[in-house]
Amino acid sequence: MTNFVTQGSEQKRPNRLKLNAINSIAFTAVAFLIFAYASGVLSENTLAEFNRIYADFIFLSVIIISIALKFRKPALVVDPIYWLLLGAAFFSWFGVSILRIALWQELSNTVKDMITNLGYFLYFALSIAAIEVKSYRSDRQLRELPSLIIWGSTLSFVLGAFIFLVLTQSKGAAVTANHFHYTFVFYLLMDLYLCARWLYLSWVCRNSHWHAYFLLGLAAFNWGVADFVEGLSYTNYLDGTWNLSPANWSDWLWYTPYILIYVALQMKVTSSDNQNAVPNFTRSHLLNSPIFFTIICLTLEKLINNHSHLFTSLNSTQTLAFNLWIATCLLFAIIQLLLLGKQARKSRAQLLEANNSRKVLQQRMEQQAQSLIDQAASNQTILETTHNAIFTLARDGKILSCNPAACELIGYSQETLINAVFIEVTQAEGELSRFFTYQSYRQKLSSTTGGVEIESLIVNASGEKIPVHVTLSQETKSNQGFLVVSLVNISAQKQAEQEAHHLKDQFTANISHEFRTPLTIINGVLENLLNHENYQDDKEQIETAKRNVLRMIRMVEQLLELSRIANDPITLSPLNISPVINFVCTSFDEIAKNQQLEFNYRLPKEAWVIGNPQALEKILFNLLSNAFKYTERGKVQIDLQLSAENFKLTVTDTGVGIDGPQQAAVFERFHRVESQTVKQRHGVGIGLALVKELCNAMRWNIEVESKLNQGTQFTVTIAQALSSQVDAHHRSIDEFVSLSESTQQSMAAESFEAQTSRQHQPLKKSKNSVLVVEDNPDMLSHINEILSPHHHCLLADNGEEGIRLAIDYLPDIIISDIMMPSVDGYELLKTLKKTNMTSHIPIILLTALSDSDSKIKGLEAEADDYLSKPFDGKELRLRVNNQLKSRLKLQQKLSAQWQQHNHELLPANLIEDKFVQKLEQVFEKNYRNCDFSILDLAHELAMSDRQVQRKIKALIGISPLETLKQFRLRKAKPLLESGDQIGVVAQSCGFTSQSYFGRCFKEVYGMTPKQFQKSG
Repeated sequence: MTNFVTQGSEQKRPNRLKLNAINSIAFTAVAFLIFAYASGVLSENTLAEFNRIYADFIFLSVIIISIALKFRKPALVVDPIYWLLLGAAFFSWFGVSILRIALWQELSNTVKDMITNLGYFLYFALSIAAIEVKSYRSDRQLRELPSLIIWGSTLSFVLGAFIFLVLTQSKGAAVTANHFHYTFVFYLLMDLYLCARWLYLSWVCRNSHWHAYFLLGLAAFNWGVADFVEGLSYTNYLDGTWNLSPANWSDWLWYTPYILIYVALQMKVTSSDNQNAVPNFTRSHLLNSPIFFTIICLTLEKLINNHSHLFTSLNSTQTLAFNLWIATCLLFAIIQLLLLGKQARKSRAQLLEANNSRKVLQQRMEQQAQSLIDQAASNQTILETTHNAIFTLARDGKILSCNPAACELIGYSQETLINAVFIEVTQAEGELSRFFTYQSYRQKLSSTTGGVEIESLIVNASGEKIPVHVTLSQETKSNQGFLVVSLVNISAQKQAEQEAHHLKDQFTANISHEFRTPLTIINGVLENLLNHENYQDDKEQIETAKRNVLRMIRMVEQLLELSRIANDPITLSPLNISPVINFVCTSFDEIAKNQQLEFNYRLPKEAWVIGNPQALEKILFNLLSNAFKYTERGKVQIDLQLSAENFKLTVTDTGVGIDGPQQAAVFERFHRVESQTVKQRHGVGIGLALVKELCNAMRWNIEVESKLNQGTQFTVTIAQALSSQVDAHHRSIDEFVSLSESTQQSMAAESFEAQTSRQHQPLKKSKNSVLVVEDNPDMLSHINEILSPHHHCLLADNGEEGIRLAIDYLPDIIISDIMMPSVDGYELLKTLKKTNMTSHIPIILLTALSDSDSKIKGLEAEADDYLSKPFDGKELRLRVNNQLKSRLKLQQKLSAQWQQHNHELLPANLIEDKFVQKLEQVFEKNYRNCDFSILDLAHELAMSDRQVQRKIKALIGISPLETLKQFRLRKAKPLLESGDQIGVVAQSCGFTSQSYFGRCFKEVYGMTPKQFQKSG
């Protein structure tokens, strides 16, 4: 944009310099001319010769140059046409002035008169045409039929006047000293017509830049006066009282119009687009109407015939010319009247149609108005009869209206409620009150279509708290911003929910009690078996059973605690929570040591609150249990600090963390976080629900903050106990000496699980997948047991299923039996080795056929290894691992050779090289195409995109797109070495941009393309 403005300014600057130069020359010339006439410094002969020969030339030169500077190409075509016609008008006069200087003395009087009259005719005709063009917005309008009528009638008027008054007068009677020349009649008629047209254009544009048109009208009027005076000078009417000879002040009758025109050309004029935007501006008006021209013709003929002492009588040629002139004007007038009649009929039809449409629209509006009235009445009826309490509120929360149900719900009369503040009348709590307190909640309501639904508590006139379902919506049809609040009494629903919860808690408590006795017996039996010497070989299985029994006992205790909270209130009293927290933390020290966790806790000596020690035990135990469960070799920390009369107990870990959207639901019953890491840990989602219930029961507040893969922090906010409460119920700091029975059982379960889990940590599996094809179910299960702890296993019980799984999943290695029905191991081997997408997969044949011929047959079919049954499990694992390592080395070799474009180093009998060669052929054909995608590559290789991904990843170790990028970079290196431009190289090698090409090149070769060229 800045460059454009600068360029435009540079283009305008020469024009301004030229304009300033022309203004200086014009001002100097006029000043010198005034000085010459006033001082007499020049002789009368010199001034007379200047007036007769040079004056028109000089003035017209300045005017034509000014018009040329005005001529430019704006958005509208008609504006340059206007300046072109106006310049041509003055240039026709300018041509006559040139002839007066150069050839005038050599021409006869007849030729001189003809040239002069023709020049003036062209001046008048082109000036009128320029004015007419100003009435149009586009060149298309110039070609319309009404416009052509106007153009034709105007041209016929000017041309007819020229023929009638100028060309045919030589054939009339001799002109006496008392007769006015017809030539000056033509000049006077045209000057006055031009004056009228300029002044009318000035009037139309009176609201914007009219001054230039007004000055041009004054100039035309001045010339009319000059022509009239000059015409009189050829008669005896002046009686010599006026000296009109050159070299006196009468010369300024002709000089003044030039000055007015020059000044007008320095002013800004309205563009045709803005000019035509004036409502009363029309192309057709009185001054260009054929009827007006006809009236002028008849008036002129009447004037000539009735004043024989001023004009010579008309000859036959003039009479004929006049008759043709008046006939032409009448013809155009008739055509225009016909067009006006047609347009009037069309306008009348449109008006009638518009009137009919208005009546139809009026009927529809009346129907809609009646419908709205009926709807309003219906809405009022519904509002009065509905059971929902409905309020209409102003922006400030004042009640504007309410229905009878609202009065019944609140317990106040309608007169009392109107103009009262809704939030004060209802004493609403929680989220409902925030919509009237915080602007952000109001903005949330404005941006929500359909309103907001929440539940809240309100207080009626009797002081009774009523649970309600609230629907808030904002009126958007006007700018008033009314709020509509609908309240539904849900007391019965809440009571039914409470009864249902009570029944559910009672059922949970009953069934949990029933679980406790058998679980206790099972736990005792398992404990005896662990201590019995005869069962030491089964110790691992017994420990597993004991761990699960302890988990069930803990879950039962938590379920019982949840039911007790709902039915029996917790006893609250002043409590020093520091020794309770310290005792629980000390109990977790051994567990932290077993799990190799860093466990820290910082506690003040005293921290008095209102609470229950057993509830605090359970809260802290569950929070620590979760922290230890989801943190591996990390850190767990507990802090207790006093902040603004509140104690903040924080439990922080560096574990797996919780994703943001799931944090709000962690305190719900039986909710478990949707995460693969979390799912690997046991749990049913009761612990944190119990923590939340216990906190609510003691009026404590708990919050959670967590970041995925960074850790979690639970914060319990507890109000500090008052000094009077502590003094009235002071207890020793060391009063708390032991945990409750249920907490001790849970601690035992945690400790046992931590000890045994370290002894039996699951083996970490590799990322490799193994396809096992075996028709014997027991053998298939046995091989799976051997390999599944180390690799991901795919199982197939026949050869056809094995081929299908191999093509679909492209495993890293295949183990297949030979003796199978339908498709045996040899056929499976040949099929997979001949298939491009599976040819790279190593295959181990596993069979009871241990003879040498069978081994040779398998190896000839390109089996990678051969193992006879019976086999040792460890040997099978080693053979699988060796094949995977060999495949990894081959992959690394192929990857390095691909990057170096060195396929000659590959053994010729490697079938993988055939696929690589095919891949290179496809890339060679398409690498210049920047839109070449993995789908196109899969189509070229007759494979699916998923198979292409796995095949290339298995062979070369990188993705197909990375493979293509490296190929393009190889192609770019010789081009850069030859000195080609970097941008051209990037485009020719299929890169979408030069910057992306540069980044890719530097990632692979460690230098930018420019540095590579310099290094070469």
